Amino acid sequence: MFMDLTALLIIAFLFIFYSLFSAKFEKSLISGPMFFAAMGLLMFLAPSQGYAEIDEEFIHVFAEITLILVLFSDAANIPEKQLKKYVSLPFRLLLIGMPLSIILGVLLGAQLFPELPILEVAVFVAVLTPTDAALGHAIVTSNLLPQKIKQTLSVESGLNDGIALPFVLLFASMAAIGGSEHEVNWIEFIIKQLSIAPLVAIIIGRLSAKSINLAQKKQWIEEGFTGIISLATALAAFALSELLGGNGFIAAFVAGYVFGNSLDSNFRFLREFSETEGTLLTMGIFFIFGYYSVPEALHNFNWKWLVYAVLSLTVIRMLPVYLAVLGKGFKLPTALFFGWFGPRGLASILFLLLVLKDREFTHVEDIIGVVVTTVALSIVLHGISANPLTKIYGKKYADKEENME
Repeated sequence: MFMDLTALLIIAFLFIFYSLFSAKFEKSLISGPMFFAAMGLLMFLAPSQGYAEIDEEFIHVFAEITLILVLFSDAANIPEKQLKKYVSLPFRLLLIGMPLSIILGVLLGAQLFPELPILEVAVFVAVLTPTDAALGHAIVTSNLLPQKIKQTLSVESGLNDGIALPFVLLFASMAAIGGSEHEVNWIEFIIKQLSIAPLVAIIIGRLSAKSINLAQKKQWIEEGFTGIISLATALAAFALSELLGGNGFIAAFVAGYVFGNSLDSNFRFLREFSETEGTLLTMGIFFIFGYYSVPEALHNFNWKWLVYAVLSLTVIRMLPVYLAVLGKGFKLPTALFFGWFGPRGLASILFLLLVLKDREFTHVEDIIGVVVTTVALSIVLHGISANPLTKIYGKKYADKEENME
């Protein structure tokens, strides 16, 4: 087994406990990611160490499948009319804010870590670029916020994983010991990553949805199997895109959006999956993160990691976001709200696993330490602040921005 039965029993009871009091947790300062990461850390610190380590390959596959399914289901729940209405905002964050974040992160990181090669700094900067809507769940589900704010943050977090990945792989391959920028035509690689995925996703997502529509009309399919088809569609879009040289994570997100908006009837499973199985998978990743990653970072702690983590969650995120929405008529509190809620989580954890697999770096401890410290700090700070800041912003500023583009 990948885990001792005692450990499995403890984890099962943790999920039961959290589920029983989930409504209370949702309204409190303790988010799901915070709870499970903390429980993972406490389990590591427990006197009994009788359980076996979880296989690293299992962790990698588990994290990858989780991200694929969560991206797909989140996108499938975005109504097409609302996305078209607010499309300019997430694309400003992706096409203006995201590149500026990478540039600013590299500049500040190089000053803070002068001993690191610039490409290794670029590695952890790129790994920390994508945001995670799971850490700001209270925001995207809040009734106090305008739909455009929730959709903007949701679409941004869904697409920036896939857009960031080519740059993560580029910097990692160039920075790795023995790596060379001449081994791959990187311009061609990035173009293929970003172009093939949407095409694959549109074809698979639409064909799958139209097949369900036909099967339901002809009464060929039982309702329970529609859920199986949706999950299989997510995995198919990811796999085919990767096989053709595209980005599987972008494909999963776009396929989910096309799939969800091509169904004739309200597809209840997609909403229920986001709230149940998707949450279970995501919380499992944060538990593993708390058990394996946080203790290692604490053991080898470097104050520079914490300084960069603070910069990553504030200046490196918030200044580019402010510049990206400049000229759109937003007041400063709204720009700051967009900027602050760019939490780091699942994608950064997965990307760290990807860059470390089969690669060696001269300062690997710093790369791991910066990423783990930033994600851990984000879990705490965004978990604590999500509910209070959503209520404050929703009551004081939301109505004033409702009609803004």
